[in-house]
Amino acid sequence: MANFKTSARALDMLGRQQIAGIPTATSELFKNAYDAYADDVEVDYFRHKNCLLIRDNGYGMTKDEFESKWLTLGTDSKYGKKAQINPFDKPERPVMGEKGIGRLAISAIGPQVLILTRALRDDGTNSLVIAFINWEVFGLPGLVLEDIHIPVYEFEDGNFPDLGTVHELVHEVKESFGGVADKIDIIDYERILDQLESFQVDPVEWDNFFHKLLLSNNSVGTHFYISPVDESLANSLDKDYNTGDISSMQQMLLGFTNTMNVDAPHVINSAFRDYKNQDLTSSVNIIDAANFFTPEDCEKADHHFSGTFDEYGQFSGDVTVYNEETFYHEIPWYGANGKKTLCGPFSITVHYLQGAERESLLSNSNWGPLYSKTNILGGLYIYRDGIRILPYGDSDYDWLDIEKRRTKSAKYYFFSHRLMMGYVDIKHETNSKLTEKAGREGFIENKAYRQLRDVLSNFFLQLANDFFRVDGGPKSALWTEKKADFDRAHKARQKRAKQASGKKEKFQKAINEFNEKKNQIPYDIELIHSQADADLQALSIFDDHDELARKMIDLELYFLREISKVEDLYRVPNPKGFHLSKDLLEEWEAYQDEWDRVGVICFQVAKMKLSTTIDSYKDEYQVELNKRARLQQAIDEIAANVEKSVSAESKQTKDIIKIVSNQVVELTSEVMVTLSDSLKNIQVEFSKLDISKLDDEELFNKRLDIEERITTEAIQHKEILESVQSQLSSIHWSKDEDGHIVTQADINDALENELEELRGQINVDIELSQLGLAVGVIHHEFVSTAQSIRENIKDLKALSDVNEEYGTLFKNLRTNFEHLDGYLSLFTPLDRRMYRKKEDISNKDISTFVLDIFKERFRRHNIELKTTKGFGRRSIFACRSQIYPVFVNIVDNAVYWLKQTDDNIDKTIRLHADDDGLYISNNGPPIQDLIKERIFELGYTKKETPTGRGRGMGLHITRDVLKGIGYEVFVADPRKNCNVTFKIQKIEEEGGDTDV
Repeated sequence: MANFKTSARALDMLGRQQIAGIPTATSELFKNAYDAYADDVEVDYFRHKNCLLIRDNGYGMTKDEFESKWLTLGTDSKYGKKAQINPFDKPERPVMGEKGIGRLAISAIGPQVLILTRALRDDGTNSLVIAFINWEVFGLPGLVLEDIHIPVYEFEDGNFPDLGTVHELVHEVKESFGGVADKIDIIDYERILDQLESFQVDPVEWDNFFHKLLLSNNSVGTHFYISPVDESLANSLDKDYNTGDISSMQQMLLGFTNTMNVDAPHVINSAFRDYKNQDLTSSVNIIDAANFFTPEDCEKADHHFSGTFDEYGQFSGDVTVYNEETFYHEIPWYGANGKKTLCGPFSITVHYLQGAERESLLSNSNWGPLYSKTNILGGLYIYRDGIRILPYGDSDYDWLDIEKRRTKSAKYYFFSHRLMMGYVDIKHETNSKLTEKAGREGFIENKAYRQLRDVLSNFFLQLANDFFRVDGGPKSALWTEKKADFDRAHKARQKRAKQASGKKEKFQKAINEFNEKKNQIPYDIELIHSQADADLQALSIFDDHDELARKMIDLELYFLREISKVEDLYRVPNPKGFHLSKDLLEEWEAYQDEWDRVGVICFQVAKMKLSTTIDSYKDEYQVELNKRARLQQAIDEIAANVEKSVSAESKQTKDIIKIVSNQVVELTSEVMVTLSDSLKNIQVEFSKLDISKLDDEELFNKRLDIEERITTEAIQHKEILESVQSQLSSIHWSKDEDGHIVTQADINDALENELEELRGQINVDIELSQLGLAVGVIHHEFVSTAQSIRENIKDLKALSDVNEEYGTLFKNLRTNFEHLDGYLSLFTPLDRRMYRKKEDISNKDISTFVLDIFKERFRRHNIELKTTKGFGRRSIFACRSQIYPVFVNIVDNAVYWLKQTDDNIDKTIRLHADDDGLYISNNGPPIQDLIKERIFELGYTKKETPTGRGRGMGLHITRDVLKGIGYEVFVADPRKNCNVTFKIQKIEEEGGDTDV
């Protein structure tokens, strides 16, 4: 009797050749961990060792299960209604893998794997099982499965395999492989022998490296050690820097579980850490949950849709437009024809972001980052029982042809899948006909899948029609109105920006021209003086003293006007109607300082010199000039000039009023004419209507239709006039307490300046938040690494005791590590989670902390920290995580400036206190009066660093932090023997006392 024989290559074809790639293979192994009821599954890829580890804490495998099931293809251990293993008594998990070939995904990652597994069963924890497999052997022609030996060992009584054990396993494979050498090509034979020799994975080494998901402590789970790793893995981890897209591994594994739904039950934690260099303390979890859509991201979206599709494909649920109004909505699907769908009932949730910032509710600082995220990760994902089905959701996999339709008409189809944060929830129990392909690259395109696509395509088409088209259904009114509002606001901003841009360019040009030509002012003034001198000399021909006196007074007035013309020529008018950037503000302030200087040394001196010249010629000609007449004439001239200038502005203001008035009248007339024409058109249509053929209900409906059209026309035209009224009513002014007129333009400029400052503050806050998170991660990672180093130093101590050559090495290593470890402890008081409660903090604690932080820098720059008795005996009521950074910032600032001073002075930083407050002083360079307040402005700095100027954030943050806890900081008068003093004092409330 003949029998089938299985070629070894069949396993290779079912495994490595069936899986689409390493990202898909990794996802498959994550699903296996889920099926094993694991709480955690983690991947660690060590590039410099060319080794990848996959570990989970699932229920593991016994030796019998490993041999009879894991090493058996197409087993039914996960198929059918057999009771699943669940020794943890966790809520039941539907099985993700049913074909029995998911384990072969490992072969797609690398050619050799060491497997460690320990099982938990009803009878308790089982022995540790270890096995070694070389997948390359299965790809060799001429071999059948029976030719290949898989060594499996079992460890009992807490024993754990080491590198020697691994060598024994590999040796067994070598011997077995040698037995079939005659069936194998010599080149293939030698290649695989070299591969086996290269496998040097030590389970003990890796077990000591990690701090959780261990098997040495009698815990349960399954570990895979894969080495070498296929070269395509590194490519799948590196993002495409040309397009800015994420890596293919992230694309596959981000969102492995549904983190978008805050109410979704927890299923399994996953991580993929990439160690890019030999520094094993540095790794990046490329699938951190924060990298995917979070509930906070979803909440920010402009529109939200959620509901269920019943077994006939009919949708019912809630639609929220612009987070303003929620509609209960139903969408029919006519493809069911009265029959239940094969795809089964399912639910959907979509959060949608408007594709243009001007049409979104979000500010630019929120819309920009979220848009970037959706552009990379946006799509409609599918989750079966909480686990993602690939490749649905990938931004480049438009499985519903949403983007394809949108290219035809964005206005008609509306939706873009790149702007979606959405997911479809299906279940094994109710959607069993949706079957994944063997290679896990999506569902088999059977009738159930086609129905799912048709139902969802119909959903988005109808949803666009009902809510997001200008000429759509009745529920589209809200979106249409909002869009019109956004469009009007955008056009208004564009117009204002254009106007502001023109004014800003004109202002900048005036500043530049002044800076370029200011050196010409003395020459212009000198020309006037020369001309005045010449004209006064020419008066010598007059013999009549009265006529001569009048001529001299006229000349004085004329040349005063000439000086004023030069003054007006170079004067830059005050900026109005646009926002001054920080750079432009600095230029404006510099101009004002320079103008004040020029006004004194040029124009005032010029007028005085002219008066002196007139007086000298008066004496020369021996004439009397009427002092009152001269003064009156000068005053009258100034008044005339002012009146002329204001009169011109008054005329321009009246002209603008006339233009606006004419525009309002024209618009009002146009609105009334348009409304009248629209009403006449409706009346004409009505006159043509044959009502004799309409029954009562049709007549009533027709009446309602006409009423609605008339009302709509009235509302539209009324809104236009109301908008104009609103603009006109906003034109107002008032006097402030100093009697100055404050106009709406002044208010708008102030608000725009404040808005720009807030935008800048938001960017800084985001940057600081990211920096704080990074520091937190570094601190967390360093704590665990430091513990490992401590243990290794203890081992080195034992070695140095028996080998003197290591003694010096041990002492140096210990000294340097203790120094580094000391710095680590300084992070602790800055942790807001641990030190977020207020307490009485002794000033001695503060000075000790400062000294610990800066002692090395103090030593390097010969700086001495001194504290007074008054400082030491006082305390402050605050959080350590808030007050410590304040002192660190100010002292750091002092250190920077002190190190710029000569080394021949005693550089000192003093901490002192009295009943009024705390003082931080130093004898470095003094702070100029002009910048004593500016140094607290965001971005203002005079520091120079090797990479450029400083950030100008430290003192600004210090002031903000202190203000938040009821304190203020400012530059006070320098204390004795100091050049700079910062004072911190409690902000006094009415009737309150200070308590420093």
